Amino acid sequence: MKKKDRSIRNSVIAMLIASTIIAAVKPLREITLVFLKLLCENSNAFSKHLVSTAIVPYWLIYVVIIILLLLFWSKAKRVITDLSAEAARESPLEYKKDCFYGMVWRWLMNSDFQPYRISTFCPKCDMQIHSDSAEYEYSTQFYCDKCGFKSEAIKMKPFQLEEWVIREIQRKLRTKEWKQGLPK
Repeated sequence: MKKKDRSIRNSVIAMLIASTIIAAVKPLREITLVFLKLLCENSNAFSKHLVSTAIVPYWLIYVVIIILLLLFWSKAKRVITDLSAEAARESPLEYKKDCFYGMVWRWLMNSDFQPYRISTFCPKCDMQIHSDSAEYEYSTQFYCDKCGFKSEAIKMKPFQLEEWVIREIQRKLRTKEWKQGLPK
């Protein structure tokens, strides 16, 4: 196809598009005018209806209906929010705290339900506590710098204790014991 033929073809296409737009403008304008006329007539009729009265003015009835709808909407929204919050609390991903060996343990839970960043906290003052055991010792004991809490000696190396805590968390997830929450 030559360049001249393309320009003729493009001008024909442009002329067809322009004539289609021009043909559509007049009916659209008429439809818009009819719609605006109906809107004005109905808004005038509605405003007259609002100021008229039966036993009670109609505008008051509409205000009460709108208030009731807003109250219903807010209550429904609150119920939905409460239900979703309850569902979130029921999720095993929310199990992030428990008590083992008389101490509070906290961790983060990944999407595969694997705990990580496990930390130990004092049951008395909630301060993060540390182990004073060396890696070669076969017993682990925790101390609180703030209140002086001292845990009982646990017959495991620190890394073994952390592995045991991970296994216990996973066991509680499998048996659904995690829903019982932190022991009191």
